[in-house]
Formats: sequence, C-alpha cells, structure tokens
Amino acid sequence: MKKITAICSAAMMLSLLSGCSDATASLKNGSETLMKAGKTAITKQQVYNIMYNYAGSTQVVSDATKVITSQEVEVTDEMKESAQNTLDMYKAIYSDSFNDYLEDSGLTEEDYINDYLIPSLQAEKLTDLYIDECYDTLLDRYKPIKATVLKFSDTENANSALSALKDGTMTAEEAANEFETESTGDPEIITIDTTDYDSVALAALRAASPDDGWMIVSASYGTDVYVMHLDENNTDSIKDEIVESFAEISDINDQATAHYFEKYGFHVYDIDLYKALRDSNPTLLSQEVPVSAE
Repeated sequence: MKKITAICSAAMMLSLLSGCSDATASLKNGSETLMKAGKTAITKQQVYNIMYNYAGSTQVVSDATKVITSQEVEVTDEMKESAQNTLDMYKAIYSDSFNDYLEDSGLTEEDYINDYLIPSLQAEKLTDLYIDECYDTLLDRYKPIKATVLKFSDTENANSALSALKDGTMTAEEAANEFETESTGDPEIITIDTTDYDSVALAALRAASPDDGWMIVSASYGTDVYVMHLDENNTDSIKDEIVESFAEISDINDQATAHYFEKYGFHVYDIDLYKALRDSNPTLLSQEVPVSAE
C-alpha cells in the first residue's frame, strides 16, 4: 500500500511541476501491471486514477506543504521527542488496532514519525514563522487588545459583580463563579474579528484605557450585560500573548499557507487538479487562470 501511495504521490507532484497549462497528468509507465486480482491485471494508471479522483487535490496540498516546510522549518530534538510521545500515546490508546493500521499501510513506526507526525509539527511552525515575518501587518489588520469580560444575563448579578470587582473583594474568576455567568474571568486577547461579545461592548472596550478600571455596558439588544476591564492596549507589552492568539486564528493559518505556497512558486499544470483546488483551496492558487478553467 505504501508503494502504491508513493507512486501516485510522485505522479501528482510531477503534475504540478511540468507540462502545459491545460494538461492532464498521466503516468509515463501507467500501462505497467501493478497487481493482479484473479485473471484481471490492474495497472499503475488505474490505481493512480482512483486515488487521483478520491484525494488528488488533498494529496497535492499535503505533499507540497511537506516540501515547503522541509525548506522553512528545521526538525528539532523537541519535535522528535513530541512525535515519539504522540506515537507512544497512539499505541497505548489503540493498541493492536494501531499496529494493524501501520501494517496495512506498509508503514513502520519510524515511517509514521518521519512521514506524518514530524511534517505535521513542521506545518504548525510554519504559521509561527509567518506571524513573526508579518507581525506588524497582522497587528494593523486585527488590532488586538487584552481584556477581561464577564457576560451576564441578569442586571442584578452584573451590578453585584461590578461592586465586588471595584472594591477589590473578589477577583474576576471569583466573581464569575459567584454571580451566575458562563464567563471564566480569565483575561483574553480580543481582535476586531471577535464575535463572542456584543458590538457595543467591544466598542466601549476599545474606547477605554487600562486606567479606567471596571465598567458595565448593556448589550445593543436583548438582556445581556457586560462587566469589563481593558487590561492592556499596548501591544508591545503583550506580544507573546498576541502571537499565541494569532496562531489560533484559522484565517491566519490559511494566510500562512497561501503565503508560503506563493513564495515557493506553487503552480498547478494539471487542469483537473487546478479546478479541484480552485473549488477547495482557492487562496493557494496565485497563478494565471488557465483558459479552459475560466
């Protein structure tokens, strides 16, 4: 199975790197028999076509990401240790089922670590590299602040919490536990894309300063009431927290992938793959649109 996958993956990568804009990929030795089922011969091209139709674009993105991360992200001892720990966890949880999976896939434990676990860890680091490289641009785009927000559905509870917080008899966490709110009382990074809170409350936070202390704001509609504190709006003071928050934003992860795909000149020559990626991952395509795809 691993051999079959390798053949197909290689062909898919070749379809990215050579050929004409409206080409359709095929194996050079596609008529060669790969296996037999009774008297029926199954060729490499037949197997390739099946896998191409089943997961062609997904496999291409995965393989291209591996190529890019291998250039951008060094494999560290920490990654190796993390990958080994993950493997050990899978073995402990799934026991014989996991061993059967490896055997059916034609993989050794070392293969699984090197071909799957470590590339996955490298891909995570790719976003960190992008955030570091484009940090100032991301600051301008997302305008992060640090705040503590307690959301109440009852005005009396909100006022009681506000009083306790202002006079210092309770922490935000204690007030959250005491006065019936689903909020945790933990500080958080809030960006202009945050949708967990009412727009009026968010606007009040951005208009405040850390010295203003705790405030109470009613939602623009409904019965929700917010007790809030702007903890910090100096991004230099909370850079580590901002970076961590940015890494959890799916749009930034998508931007990072698109950034490095463009940097390394990702180009799809196979027209069917192009159309599949156009529908599933259009941000990865920075090339001129092939005529037949218009």
